Amino acid sequence: DGILATTVGYTGGKPNAKAPTYDSVCYGRDWVEAVRVVYDDTIVSYDDVLHYFFETQKPALGSRQYASMIFTSGQEEEVAAQEWLENAISNDLVRQKDNLPASITQIEPLTTFYKAESFHQNYWPKRRVQFGIIALLLAGMSGAYDSLLGPLGEEMVHTVHTALEAVLEVGCVGLIAEKFLSKDVRELKDGEFIRLVSSEEGTR
Repeated sequence: DGILATTVGYTGGKPNAKAPTYDSVCYGRDWVEAVRVVYDDTIVSYDDVLHYFFETQKPALGSRQYASMIFTSGQEEEVAAQEWLENAISNDLVRQKDNLPASITQIEPLTTFYKAESFHQNYWPKRRVQFGIIALLLAGMSGAYDSLLGPLGEEMVHTVHTALEAVLEVGCVGLIAEKFLSKDVRELKDGEFIRLVSSEEGTR
């Protein structure tokens, strides 16, 4: 509660660096995958947001792309983040799921933030549905539903198998095309995301 909106993107690049893409982030060492958060500080504190980030992130040690990073916007946030991290380390805070310590977390000033491609937004919720559909199609192609289709005759069973194969092929092509055709990475200026969220809240 208190989190108004989030968007996935890339930041941490060098000044005047070329705008990133998912591939350049995956195969480079310059950018970090990040989440920009808009929250209501009358409901949730900055410390609460940082603690939630620490517990829910999926860091990869030795990777900059998936590093445990806090990007601060301005001196006030930097001081608050440093205080939170120092307290977390002094209190031996570790993640509940894997016991990784707070000391893995780094703090850097926020550089240009680029909103990631559309296909990368809400990535896993979308992919879970897609992978579930693929699993159902593969099950059908392997004969899992043949006992139900049997009364319709062998020709109908064959027709259903062929249709499932066609749907799977089209779906896979669509997934690949979505990645390569989605080129809508764009820079989010200071305050732009907050203004966008505020305007959406005002229209509800």
